[in-house]
Amino acid sequence: MMSGLPTHKENFTGVDIIFTGESCADAWIEKEVVALKEDGCPKVWVVTSDHIHQHAAHGAGAFIWSCKALVSEIKASHEEVERALQELRPTSFQGRLLKHNLDSEVVDALKDLRNKLAENESKSR
Repeated sequence: MMSGLPTHKENFTGVDIIFTGESCADAWIEKEVVALKEDGCPKVWVVTSDHIHQHAAHGAGAFIWSCKALVSEIKASHEEVERALQELRPTSFQGRLLKHNLDSEVVDALKDLRNKLAENESKSR
């Protein structure tokens, strides 16, 4: 407010950021909640830790989250995604390589074979 700029919207990584030119942000939020509800939006969420604005937004029909609750939810979601990814990807290559699933004698025999083949190849050149 009072920046001298007109009200405008910018998008940052999928989040709309509204700059209000003619009213304070809180008045704009209350007006926007009413407009969204009138347009048929079934759920409007307002995130604020200001109790007065929580009551005003709730009175306009919005669901309310405190800033702390939103941050907690984002962190919990991030942890849930990380856990799911950990279950899908192996923690290391250990156990996935053929040599980890063979007897040590077989691995040694294959190494010897590889060395002999390399020697024969270098002699034939």
